Amino acid sequence: MIVFKYKKTGYAAYMAHLDTLRAIIRTLRRAQIPVSYSKGYNPHMNIYMSPSMPLGIPSLCEYCAADADIDCEQFLKAYNEHCVKGLECIKAFKTAKNPNLAANITSALYNVKSAYLRDNAPKILREGLIVEKWNKGNVIKEDAGEYIIGIEPTADGANVHLKFGNKGNLRADSFLRALNLSDCAIVKYQMYCGQKSVDDFIADY
Repeated sequence: MIVFKYKKTGYAAYMAHLDTLRAIIRTLRRAQIPVSYSKGYNPHMNIYMSPSMPLGIPSLCEYCAADADIDCEQFLKAYNEHCVKGLECIKAFKTAKNPNLAANITSALYNVKSAYLRDNAPKILREGLIVEKWNKGNVIKEDAGEYIIGIEPTADGANVHLKFGNKGNLRADSFLRALNLSDCAIVKYQMYCGQKSVDDFIADY
């Protein structure tokens, strides 16, 4: 099993999750990387994606697992020679089995360029934040305080740590909209499985 870390930047940040999946499948085929297929009437490539991201938010830490027996350096070279611009592979790991990152990822860390966020981080953490979410076609308001793990001020904004994944999720775009900061530059640069970074989780898997 190969687990690879890739970025999603530039125009690729606006690709929907299924379009990203299709682009990765095409890349693996063009690169002639030997990924196994499922059995059955409609066989499909055995690949497993990390949780989906909102459109338009760039990321330096997306992950995909592919059931392939190939050296990591060989994979990196072949993949990056054939991938879509903005979906380049950063790092690859070999594991004995699928680490099921879609189920194990619990949070994500974002860098946001915003003087308001830098100056008001303690207030937001103290008072909480009301966000709007869609539920069966209806907009509901919810206190998202429990989904905000931390906000660490930086020189030009803040590093924002939010719950992310199937065990609790606060979308980064919902967080920014609630603060009227939708136009701020933001990038996701780290994800965690519990207390471990995803890289460490995969390395120890």
